[in-house]
Amino acid sequence: MTKVSLSSQEQTLSEVWQWYQYMDKALGDSQTKVINALDSGATVSEFFLMTKDEIIGYFSWHKEELDRLVSLNLIASAEASLRIDYLTRVYDKKRILSVEN
Repeated sequence: MTKVSLSSQEQTLSEVWQWYQYMDKALGDSQTKVINALDSGATVSEFFLMTKDEIIGYFSWHKEELDRLVSLNLIASAEASLRIDYLTRVYDKKRILSVEN
């Protein structure tokens, strides 16, 4: 049996969650900054000619996308953890069996 090479680049569930919290806060802070700027009469070049509702929709779409990405990342992280655990057990068992023979 050929061994699968493990990259050791998998993210833990905690790392994914911390990244999500950071990005969610950054997105919320950006929305607040843009809305406050527009309310004070300033022009924000990225959102030129957009209404306040369109800007809120823009940030809402990005929040939904962030949620989908994190969901996928959490699933991938859990799968990686299970695969690594399984392969480690299989390789350890094979090594133990070969020593006994």
